[in-house]
Amino acid sequence: MMTFLTGDSSRPCWITLNDFNQDNQLDIVVANSNDNTIGLLFGYGNDSFQNQIKHLIGYNSRPYAIASGDFNKDSRNDIVVANYNKKGVDIFLKKC
Repeated sequence: MMTFLTGDSSRPCWITLNDFNQDNQLDIVVANSNDNTIGLLFGYGNDSFQNQIKHLIGYNSRPYAIASGDFNKDSRNDIVVANYNKKGVDIFLKKC
């Protein structure tokens, strides 16, 4: 078993896996409900991951679920987040 920390009081509640930085390695994105962030953990390809990079979704948004796909048809993996308190979704399109 491996453990990757998401931070004190982050309350991770959902993850999705995909290659988000186009390096042919599996990466992790986690919805951190309690601190209103999503966290990216880029994979090195040797069963280890970079420390989490957090992105604030919005004050009191409570990201609850997360998924990935190519939503804008540019051959890059994008991220969609369902937010409990916002009562909506955010879509993060990969730009580069």
